[in-house]
Amino acid sequence: MKKVKVIILGSTGTIGRNTLSIIRHHRKMFKVLALSAYRNARLLKQQIEEFRPEYAVLGNRKAGEKFPPAPKKVRILEGEKGINKIASLASDITVVGISGLAALKPLVNSLLHAKRVLLANKEVIVACGHLLRSKFTSLFNKIFPLDSELFSLGVILRNIKREELECVYITASGGPLWGKKQQEMDKVSLQDTLRHPNWKMGKKISVDSATLMNKGFEIIETQNIFGLSLDKIKVLVHRQSFMHALVKMKSGIILGTMFQPDMRIPIGYGLGVFSFQEPFFRIKNFPSQLNFVSPDHKRFPSLPLCLWAAKKGKSLPLVLVSADEAAVELYLQKKIKLTAIYSLVRETLKLHRPREVRLWEDVYRIDEWAKKTVLELAERRFS
Repeated sequence: MKKVKVIILGSTGTIGRNTLSIIRHHRKMFKVLALSAYRNARLLKQQIEEFRPEYAVLGNRKAGEKFPPAPKKVRILEGEKGINKIASLASDITVVGISGLAALKPLVNSLLHAKRVLLANKEVIVACGHLLRSKFTSLFNKIFPLDSELFSLGVILRNIKREELECVYITASGGPLWGKKQQEMDKVSLQDTLRHPNWKMGKKISVDSATLMNKGFEIIETQNIFGLSLDKIKVLVHRQSFMHALVKMKSGIILGTMFQPDMRIPIGYGLGVFSFQEPFFRIKNFPSQLNFVSPDHKRFPSLPLCLWAAKKGKSLPLVLVSADEAAVELYLQKKIKLTAIYSLVRETLKLHRPREVRLWEDVYRIDEWAKKTVLELAERRFS
């Protein structure tokens, strides 16, 4: 049997490690063609020794200075150039697990050269979805989103007629701070913010989950990936994280996708592993009832802010993503409080004059402006 050639961009992150954990148990199915990491040279070295890719890339050159010798026949590259080199290799599947807008060029190259792209980066779709779709209309169906909600919607939408759809619901866990009162939000610790009750995730997405900014991003991602209008996309808070998406039909029938909160399930499906012998496919403790509530926009104002940016369109979703990335980084460095993320993003959006995003250069120019603006606002307010 011919092996499936897989490239993993971001192999030392959560998505990359989970992808390799599945490949590890199905070695006869897969050939790891290339791996990349940003700075975790030690773990990348271990992955190289185990999976013996043809190429490996360390994005951070300083980290690369300490990189130990690789096995023979493994070509070591570095920096952005190296990442785009392996993203341009022909593959059956390329997994894009790079965070932020740094994933834009690798995603474009992957769309051009991979048969299927497993995407674990909502920011690039939120910020550049219209630009990507305008330039790669025929290639956009290669994208297989790994967000549990988008994956779940895809499972349903591929099996219904669009004209029969009334609306869709994506669910939110509510994050680690759901029970906090408004006046308590300023006092939460970074450790509390990162302690998600259901999912094991990276720091950036954990913070976005705590503010519900992540769910706002997913609304825009749903709009861009599936071509749904914003009025057809709803959010429900579902603390149990078993039901990930619902589709309401005009007939009154509601279809849902339910599985335990484990990223290996969408990754497994994306890779073509459908074996229910896998332990992570099974729901361990089936809930006796499922609970859903509407999100509280006053306590979590990032959600309506995302909706506003999406409705206004043009370059505002790009500014939204870039400003949030800069503000969250300040929070992770303990330079601002959690509630300041929203205020910094909102103020940056208000200062921006929306414009059409037609060129890749526009993306990077606006991204730079938004991040610089957040830093300047934070310095004036909090230094």
